[in-house]
Amino acid sequence: MYRNEPRFQARPGARFITAPSVWLEIIDEPEKKVTSHHWTDREAAGEMELDNRQKKRFQTVQSAKSYYADLEKDEARA
Repeated sequence: MYRNEPRFQARPGARFITAPSVWLEIIDEPEKKVTSHHWTDREAAGEMELDNRQKKRFQTVQSAKSYYADLEKDEARA
């Protein structure tokens, strides 16, 4: 369980604070991946499957976005 408190600018029209929960299943065989089910007190729910683990590490979300945007540009040029 974690707490999500939107930035002040994002609050108009949105409930302020929510307490989502997530259930993770780590799968090692036949391939490494993580699956999850998540739900919130805002009556939202969903599923995720993470199966493309990258070994590269980033200090910020922005640096990761920039790195992968550059990769996509390189692939589009090829």
